[in-house]
Amino acid sequence: NKNYFNGRPEINCNSCHQGKSHPQATVPLKPVPVEERPAQPATKPTIVEILARYETALGGKANLAKVTSRAIKAQRLEPDGKTREPEEVWQKTNKLLAQTTYGSYVIAEGWDGAKAWKTGDKQAIELKPDEATQIRREAEIFANSNLAAVYTKLEFRQVDRIDGKEVYLVIATGANNQRERLYFDAQTGFLTRRAAATQTILGNHVFQVDYTDYKDFGGVKLPATIHYALPHIRWTRQIMEVKINPTLDDAKFNAPK
Repeated sequence: NKNYFNGRPEINCNSCHQGKSHPQATVPLKPVPVEERPAQPATKPTIVEILARYETALGGKANLAKVTSRAIKAQRLEPDGKTREPEEVWQKTNKLLAQTTYGSYVIAEGWDGAKAWKTGDKQAIELKPDEATQIRREAEIFANSNLAAVYTKLEFRQVDRIDGKEVYLVIATGANNQRERLYFDAQTGFLTRRAAATQTILGNHVFQVDYTDYKDFGGVKLPATIHYALPHIRWTRQIMEVKINPTLDDAKFNAPK
């Protein structure tokens, strides 16, 4: 990568090994099908247009302004499709607290507006920088159409396709110069996927969130089913009930002392 790709992580261990202890010495005989690229628009949509459609899809500026806080009851569905853990999520402006209960053990993740934190039964769990960034980003963009205030730069890249549906790929750059990929449904305007990557010696470590099944909760639509995926780790959050504008003290979002 240093010698041939200007330091970009174009080649990694998986390029050759692909999950096997020894790289394959021969080329596979069966061709790998390549999906046809969607037709690109003659006139590219602007970021202002994409975000305006997203705002309208969520319920419109007036309805979004009415919601200042939420108390959400949900459940975490594990990959086996059977194991479920109760979850509670509280949101106030750009603050977020999510609690998942595993039997009698409670995992909590929070963003107090300035700092991300995580605990297990109120004992601090150290966060890596990329983990803290994802907790913060979850708080900042959940049902928030004003993504221009979250990222320092937003750039439409191309029309892509996810699960057979055409989407607008937007490259979003954060304050730390780290780029993320945002995908907006070309038909509905909804945000359908967010993907971020952290460079490691094995290649990019991807954190992906898929937002599906948008439903109306108090005049504003939320993704009732959210799929989270990291390498070798997957789970789904299913939202069941949303209480609009409950009274929430700011101290609720602070890390336990």
